[in-house]
Amino acid sequence: MRRIRIGRGWRWGLALGLVLLLVAGGLFYRSSLEQVALDAAAGAPATTRYPAPGDTVTSGTRRTRAPGRNRGRRNPSNTRGADGPAVRTIPAAPGGRADAAKVIVGLGDSVPAGANCSGCTTYVDEVGHRFAAAGGDGAVIYNHAVSGYTTGDLLRQLDDGGLKRHLARADLVILTIGANDLDTGFLTDPACAGEALLGCYAAELATVRGDLDRIEATVLSALKPGARLVVTGYWNVFTDGAVGRAEGAAWVSGSDSLTVRANALIEEVTRGRAGTYVEVRPAFRGADGSQDITDLLADDGDHLNAAGHARMADVITAALR
Repeated sequence: MRRIRIGRGWRWGLALGLVLLLVAGGLFYRSSLEQVALDAAAGAPATTRYPAPGDTVTSGTRRTRAPGRNRGRRNPSNTRGADGPAVRTIPAAPGGRADAAKVIVGLGDSVPAGANCSGCTTYVDEVGHRFAAAGGDGAVIYNHAVSGYTTGDLLRQLDDGGLKRHLARADLVILTIGANDLDTGFLTDPACAGEALLGCYAAELATVRGDLDRIEATVLSALKPGARLVVTGYWNVFTDGAVGRAEGAAWVSGSDSLTVRANALIEEVTRGRAGTYVEVRPAFRGADGSQDITDLLADDGDHLNAAGHARMADVITAALR
């Protein structure tokens, strides 16, 4: 029997065809998973896949910028969310439209990620639930927030294809970012005491401003008409409550001053981009900034507990009305 020889060109063509089939199959599978989430929101029981809201994150060593300087306060060693977004589906209410599931996207650092709050419903999930329930619709909530993220990290994350698809379908995006760009070491540096403090943070605040402006521009350009971007400030960019007070008077007064300045910057950028800024500090610290919020914080004094997430959800929901 005569053997048939396949030329080199045919072999390369077959190999290329096989690769293209594998790529197409992978894209179809990923799209199918997202459709399953939307279908579940239209009437199936609520589900969550890893990483689930409220996963416990153990605080660890912070990354260093330079000798003696600590960069970022929301940077646990076990970064929740790095393996992909937490996805939660919520079914439509009886009588609601089964084909009208709202898509909500969370972005930012470990605060919206729900770090160190085991069993919590994050404010991203709670606001998403309320936002959809107002119309009787179901919801699919993609929480892309990652513990330890800086504004630069989020800028790079926005290149992710999966996140781009979620933003294109989103009805609401909730963003909290910026605290991890700030250096805790300046608070206890004698050269930065008193009125010199904000000068020490000038370069880092400028980075936050520039990066945040690019983040918001990118997100807004990806959204469909009528979708909303909500950007929150912080109650404190560093530790607060009993844990913060244990750091000393300079820490307390310095972190308060820096938080007010950082929030003002976040508000300026957001209003300039026609997003919705939500000032959360008065709801936590009171009108004069003196309220003790230990009972709203996790044991690390850095992240929210269940009551703190509920408080954030209330403030954001009020701003959406």
